[in-house]
Amino acid sequence: MQEGARGGFARTERVSIEIPGSGWIAARAVGSPSKFVGDDYPFAQTSPVYVLRDGVTFTSAQDARFLLDAVNVLWERVEARDSWDTAEAKQAYLDAINEARPVYQRIIDAG
Repeated sequence: MQEGARGGFARTERVSIEIPGSGWIAARAVGSPSKFVGDDYPFAQTSPVYVLRDGVTFTSAQDARFLLDAVNVLWERVEARDSWDTAEAKQAYLDAINEARPVYQRIIDAG
C-alpha cells in the first residue's frame, strides 16, 4: 500500500476476470472493523461498469421482479406516511415510480 494524494492510502490491483456474457462488474474494498465508521467496517464500491457481449444487453427477470416489488413497497410506505410538501411533489414521485414499473414488467415478461 502507498500513501494517496490526500493522505489516505492507495492500492492498485490488476486482475483478470472472465465474463461469460453481458452484465456488469464493480470493484469493492472492505476494511477492518473500526470505531470511526458508522457501519461495522469501512467499505467502498465503484459504480458498475456495464459489459455488452455481442450487442446483447444483460437483463434478469429475477432481478426485475425484486426491483418491481421494491418499488411497489417503497411507494406503499411513502404514501402511507403522506408527508409531502406539495401535491406536485407527490405527483412527481408517483410519476417516476410509474415510469419504472413498466420497464421492470417488460423484463419480467421477456424472461
